This record gives sequence, structure tokens and C-alpha cells, in this order.
Amino acid sequence: MKNSKSLLEEISTIVKTPSRPEDKMAQTCEVLLSIEDFEMIGFYLVDPDVPERLVKGPHMGIDNPNPTIPFGKGLSGQVAERQVTIVLDDVNDELNYISIDPDVQSEISLPIFRLGKMAGLMNVISKRKARFDPATRLFLEEVGLLLTDRI
Repeated sequence: MKNSKSLLEEISTIVKTPSRPEDKMAQTCEVLLSIEDFEMIGFYLVDPDVPERLVKGPHMGIDNPNPTIPFGKGLSGQVAERQVTIVLDDVNDELNYISIDPDVQSEISLPIFRLGKMAGLMNVISKRKARFDPATRLFLEEVGLLLTDRI
């Protein structure tokens, strides 16, 4: 795996291109999926028709069968409601968790903003417990900052 600095540079190049937001998110998923123990990278976007609901955006890795998630439901819905990053070291400890695969052990979800408002969020899941240590969280939050105002 490349180091976090080179991954951030690669993602920075992707998000600065004049391509569609969906393409930027898909390419970001592809880059992040190269990281050890990252089993799924995915985006949910605020539904323009139902602003209290998220709609599935680009995803790679483990299939995520949930096309929409209401604010407050599951990890993604909680992040949308609170607009802060949440890390689950063990998804089995969370009562309000929507499982997409029985082997998933940990997950991080972080909000992405556009023009000062939450536009969506990025999820990363792992089959390893406590995969998202403080350094990994910081790295992913830096990715989120690169995506700010670009999706």
C-alpha cells in the first residue's frame, strides 16, 4: 500500500479534475479500497427530494443493498443527523446498526460538506475489529476535506 501522503495526493488530483461528482467519488473509492482491511468504501448523498434521507452513491467492495437510509437510522443516519464522524470499533456493540455483511467488524462514517451544508457522507467498513485508529480516522477526515465543495 502507498503511504497516506501519496494517497492524499492521488485523491487531491482526482477531486480537482473537471469530472462529474459521481466519477470523483467512484475514483476515490477505488483508491481507498487499495488500503489493507478496507472492505468497502461508499458514499451516501442527501436526497434532494427528501432532505431527511440519504441515497446511495458510488460504492466499491462488499455490496451494500440499502438504496436509502433515513436520518437517525444506522451509523450513516446517525452521522447525517449529528454531522460528525463516528467510529464503531465493534459494530456488534451498536444497537442502531444496519448490517450489510455478517463478517463486518468495524466501520467509520464521516460527513462531507458543500457550501457549509452536509452534502453526504463516506463510509468505510472492515472485517477487522477496531480497524479505524486515530491516525486512520485523521487520514479519512483529510480525504473528506479534499471532497468538501467538490461533490
